[in-house]
Order: sequence, then C-alpha cells, then structure tokens
Amino acid sequence: MRNFLCTICITAVIATLLSACEKTENGMVTDEELNHKTCTQNSDCLPVGYCGEKGFCQSDCRTDADCYMMNPDYICLDYRCVDPEAIIDGDGEDDAEALGEGEFIVGAPCKYWSPEDAGEKNLPENYGDKDCTTYGWQWTCNSDNNCISNGSVDYGVVDETKNPAAWTGIWAGVYTTAATTTGMPEIIGDQHSVSEHNLLLRFSQDGDNLIIDGKVCRIYIWPFRGDELFTDGGGMVTPATYYNNIVMQKNIVENIAELAKGATFTSSSHLETRGVVLDDATCECDSEGNLIIGEDDRPLSCVEDLPNLVSYEADPDAFRVWDQDEDGKLAMTTYMEGVLTGEVYSVQRYMFWYEGQVLDRDHLKGYLRTYAEQYVLDASLPLLKQDTKSVPYNYDLLDGEGALHDRNYFRFMRVDESWDCEDVIAEAQKPDSFIRFTLHRDEVCLTDDDCQERTPGYICQDTKCINPETEKK
Repeated sequence: MRNFLCTICITAVIATLLSACEKTENGMVTDEELNHKTCTQNSDCLPVGYCGEKGFCQSDCRTDADCYMMNPDYICLDYRCVDPEAIIDGDGEDDAEALGEGEFIVGAPCKYWSPEDAGEKNLPENYGDKDCTTYGWQWTCNSDNNCISNGSVDYGVVDETKNPAAWTGIWAGVYTTAATTTGMPEIIGDQHSVSEHNLLLRFSQDGDNLIIDGKVCRIYIWPFRGDELFTDGGGMVTPATYYNNIVMQKNIVENIAELAKGATFTSSSHLETRGVVLDDATCECDSEGNLIIGEDDRPLSCVEDLPNLVSYEADPDAFRVWDQDEDGKLAMTTYMEGVLTGEVYSVQRYMFWYEGQVLDRDHLKGYLRTYAEQYVLDASLPLLKQDTKSVPYNYDLLDGEGALHDRNYFRFMRVDESWDCEDVIAEAQKPDSFIRFTLHRDEVCLTDDDCQERTPGYICQDTKCINPETEKK
C-alpha cells in the first residue's frame, strides 16, 4: 500500500515555514504576479503541486535534495517537504492504534461535497468519500478536503444473533458487464466488449439486511470476438479520472440467508447516471426486474431520457450535462486507441444487481444483472463523433438461443480490512487469483462443482476448469 500519514500539526509547521518565503518584502514578486493558479483544495493543483494556505498552487520540492535547506533529514513527498519520522505506512497491524485524531493522508486530497452540493447533482451524501475509500474503508473526506482516518471500519450495528453479522467485513471482487457498441466509424465497426471492474467492498449490517457498498478501483475494457479476446483493432480505454469520479455503489440484500455453502441471494438494484443529472433516472421494468427495451435499443417508459448526439446538438440547454470526471471537458471522457485515437465524451445510465451464491464463508460468485445505456455527445475527432450507443450484449442472438449469460458475472473474496484499491488491483493480476478476469464466470473455480454448469465433466485444478481427458494425453 501507499498510505502515508502526516499529523496536521507537523504539516502546519511546514506550511508556516514555507509561507514565510512567499511574503512580499523589498519588492519581491507576489504569487499573483507569478500568475500561479488559484485553488481552494489540493485536487485543484494535481498533478503538479498542492494548494497552499494563501489559495495558490505551489510545489515545494521535486526531489529530496530540494528539502535539504529546510532540514537535511526531510524528504520530498507529493510536492511537500516532510519529516520521514512522522510517516506511517498504513500496512502494520498496529496502525489503527498509532493514528491520532486529525491525521490524514499526505498527497491524497479529497474534494469534500456537502449534503447540499451532492443533492444538487442527485449524488449520495458520501460522494466525496470516493477519493479516500481508495485507501481503504477506514477513510472519509472531511470539510478541509483531507482524507481522515476513522481508525476502524464502520460495519453498522452488528448483531451476532442475526444472519448479516457473519457476512460483514471487507471483500475484494471483480464484476464484468458485456456490451455491444454500435454506430462506430466503419473502419472500426460494431464492437463487443466486456468491462472488468475491480472492487473494494464493505459488507455491513442493517438489522436483518446486508448492505453492500462498492468502490470501483479500476475499469478495464476487453474487446472480444466469440470466445477470444481481440485487441488488434484497439478499443475504448477508461481513464482513472472516469472511474475515480463515479459514485460508490450500494446494493441491499433484504433478510439475507445464513452464510453457508449453497446459500443464494439477490440484491436490490443500484442505479446511477454519469455525466448528466436526471431528477428521476428510473425506467419501467418487467416482472423479473429487467428494463423493457424498444426497437431502437433504448429503454421504454423512462421518466427521463438521456441525451444522445441528435437531441443534445438540437438543444444543449435542455439537459443538465456536467463535467463529472473534472477533466475540463464535456460529460465523461473515455479514449479510443488503435486504428483511430481520440477522446470521446459521453453520458450513461447504469443499473445492476447481484444474483449470487455462497461457495464457502470467504468466497461468493454469481451473475450480474445489468443495463448500461450510453450515448456519445461529442469527440475530439469528427470520425469519433458518431450517433454511437452502447447496449447490453445480446446473448441469444450472438451466442445462440439459451446460451449462458456468463460474461456478466461477479466473484468476491473476503480480505483483511486494511486492504486498499492498490491491493485489489494487484490481487486481480495474479494468474491463480479468484478475482482475476476471465471471459466467462466459471473459468475460475474452487471445486469440481464450479465447472459443471458451463463445462460438464471438467475438473478444478489450480483454480482452473480443465478437461481431465485432455490432461491424460
């Protein structure tokens, strides 16, 4: 992990020393005359500095050598000179006891959102905490735009006599969503892809209900054809500015069963919009909870429609499109790489829920039921500015009638509560990890039983489903 902590008192001393060098005396130039960028929080100055006490971006150091004149023992950490003795690495078992009130992560500023500010965008009240949960579920964002440690994880009121208590804890996970993007330039054509989401999750208790809060640590898009990944033609890339600025996701499992092998569960839906504000994002669903889709691949009977290229260009003021990923550009930015390279600016309605089963007390898997509706509003290249839309992958049409919908899945594993997003991503890269990406859900297994739905007769070996007859040859 890279959790570095510094007490407010030490930072205040350093800031005082540094600000003394900025005072205008004997005709010295001021910050304004230097045309320094103004700021209200550290995030305004990334990636080149931090927000100083006077409201201007500043950078005190680039290397440790820049700190020598202040104190030979100081080091440069995220553009500030700090005392290395005041740094806690965040990995030790005793860190929670070592933390004092007011200690925060150096170089990891957050943008505080008041409940009123969040409400104006129809965002959850804890929207600002997304910047800090990257470092673990102990961290929240305070009104001074610092990630503050709470010393422990909030699991709600845990009642050991009720079923949710056994489920509570921190979990690492992966979930995937399969989609088809149409309306792309002819040189690219329609694209089928699976989006891998690496997750840091908190399971907490609310009476008889289990609350699943998820922080998306990374999104990676895998183009595919049939059962093979396909990267020769390039594809869409989701930058960190995108997934770091979406809301933390919440699903609820009411009256959850006892945590025992074979138990099943179905969560409530999580619904959000990205890059646009809707007063009511809901759409009519069928008896099974699926959106009812029309012939144009748009959901029917939505309270409010998303803008698409045509409707937005006709009347931009009719929609509350906003720069949610804070990159200074329209809506949400993704990149096209490969045959064509450029930026795409889009909006999205995103809904999903979990239908899962227990493999053992530390491993869960299941299907992700999802609907993602996405439209391009603008692009950096005319060729990328198309009436493009992204809709759910049509399994029956493309994989055959009755095909398993197993490109939309999730797998969760219980982990230590000190885990952060860096740990989750590192775990997901391991070739034998339970939460590694695969094109189908049951390409990862714990026992032979996990292989039977997709590949009857296969056995589980080193977390992989294999054909025993092939192994004999």
